[in-house]
Amino acid sequence: MATTELTAPHALATLPCALAGRCGGCPEHAQSLEQQRSDKRARLAALMHANGIELPEQARLETPAALAFREHLDLRWEGERLGLIGSESPSGPKVVIDMASCPLAVPALNAWLAELRRHPLPVARASLRLRVAATGLRGLWIDCAHSDVKALLDHPSYLPTLLGLTPTPVVELGPKARRVALRDGRPALVEPTLEPWSQTFLGGEPAPLYTLVRAFSQPGALPNRALVDAVTHAVLDTYAKRVLELGAGAGNLTLPLLAAGVFVRAVELDSAALARSADQAGLSTKLEVHAASFERAEDIAVLVQGIDAVLADPPRQGLGRFIEALARLSRGMRPAQLVYVSCHPEALAKDGAGLAALGYRLAALTGVDQFPWTAHAEWIATFTRA
Repeated sequence: MATTELTAPHALATLPCALAGRCGGCPEHAQSLEQQRSDKRARLAALMHANGIELPEQARLETPAALAFREHLDLRWEGERLGLIGSESPSGPKVVIDMASCPLAVPALNAWLAELRRHPLPVARASLRLRVAATGLRGLWIDCAHSDVKALLDHPSYLPTLLGLTPTPVVELGPKARRVALRDGRPALVEPTLEPWSQTFLGGEPAPLYTLVRAFSQPGALPNRALVDAVTHAVLDTYAKRVLELGAGAGNLTLPLLAAGVFVRAVELDSAALARSADQAGLSTKLEVHAASFERAEDIAVLVQGIDAVLADPPRQGLGRFIEALARLSRGMRPAQLVYVSCHPEALAKDGAGLAALGYRLAALTGVDQFPWTAHAEWIATFTRA
């Protein structure tokens, strides 16, 4: 599957897209990538400063890819339109802007979108996630009301037609993302299966990550490789030999650390994807997984034992009560360093202030602009205990 960037990031002054300004997916479409990076850094600096933290002078932000990098798209189907929520005019109502293709998508994903458009959904509205994998596998998650799930299963041709395409796509249906299979020619819901929908990188070489179609993943291989490299280097720069990882997911950041010889104690409530990915990479014997909460003080007291550093990639709301749990530990029990990965600068700044109150200082910061043409980026911040 081609993931080659069509245009060098520094050469783009604006986003070359006919729907720019209408579909809502790229609100910063009229700004150069250089200006976007400047604005993102300034926004983070202002938030951190407001919380009493100054950015290191050498903090940098890179844009790995600007076009043709996305390997999944989240779209809306409504009123016989398939696309993103936007507006036909600056003051117009919010509607689904019909999308024939996306310049941010890899060619295989745009081809999958074009094929799906030839088979309109026989329900009024739904949310769709389209995926393509490096193996050529194609996936579709249709999230809709339970009544529409039944309507799709009862429809005489829609799902059988999709499952008759070549190559056969993986179709997940409904809020629980049950997989659709044909039984005696009729569609039926079965248990979903983990497939290699995305990749991480071990020493620069791709390794599959096994998830569901509906599962979270980074936008594409090109930006994810830059993120994995930046996080791996940040952790290795701490010289930590034993790392506690909070929210390991399918192992995107876990497996590269294991391959680099770091012991990882991973916290993940649903560890099936992580276990499968680590096993396929031949790294399962080096991994310790705990189905625990990183907000419960009694769990944290056990999890940090013998740990040199913490790697945290929390949800948008941040670390929650993890910092409170750290505060209840004696100073000697608190990990010496914490590498914090965040796409939400408000949460990073708030948690940074909480860590500063416990004696941690911001020692290093780097950014990966995984989301060009938006106000978002991934930041990797290293906090060191004074």
